[in-house]
Amino acid sequence: MSKKKNKDKIKNIILIIIIFCIFGYTFYYFSSNSADQILSDNELSFISNKYSASLENVNTTKKTLKNNIFANPVFKSLRSFVSLPLELGRVGKENPFAAPPSPLDDLLKEANQ
Repeated sequence: MSKKKNKDKIKNIILIIIIFCIFGYTFYYFSSNSADQILSDNELSFISNKYSASLENVNTTKKTLKNNIFANPVFKSLRSFVSLPLELGRVGKENPFAAPPSPLDDLLKEANQ
């Protein structure tokens, strides 16, 4: 029995060492990757120049657009195909499970009219 206990202890120790190695390697891997991601001043200035050129392009495009689209005669010549105010119809959808009206209901409606 003592040999079996010793083997189990050795297996447990080896397993613990392997787990510590895996954790140590993952910590080293992620810490070394984060150190590589630090950008130099030249790279940062290149990135800022790249985006500043794009922003200037957007600003010049915005300035060339006419803001008075609604005053344009083409817009004013458009006509509406809907008469305003809108007429309200039935709200919602018909109940597909509702029973059809009985003949007695129709007779009562005619009598009340």
